[in-house]
Amino acid sequence: MGRKSVRTRMQRLHLFPDEDIPEEILKDLVEELPQPRRVPKGWTSTLKKKQRFSPRVWAPPENGKGRKLQQEAECCVK
Repeated sequence: MGRKSVRTRMQRLHLFPDEDIPEEILKDLVEELPQPRRVPKGWTSTLKKKQRFSPRVWAPPENGKGRKLQQEAECCVK
């Protein structure tokens, strides 16, 4: 493929920010370029889905401090 064919293709490429394509261009439209790859999903949506379907491995204690301090104090005071 030479430089001339690339230049011709680029001259024929039209980009529009919205879905409205002018009629004069639409009637000459032969084909639409396929999307090169799928658009990746956001990390937050994937993370929430994984959290919802993953088994719970650890649950924090009810006092929320990581240890039950009262039980440790009772065993050491004897």
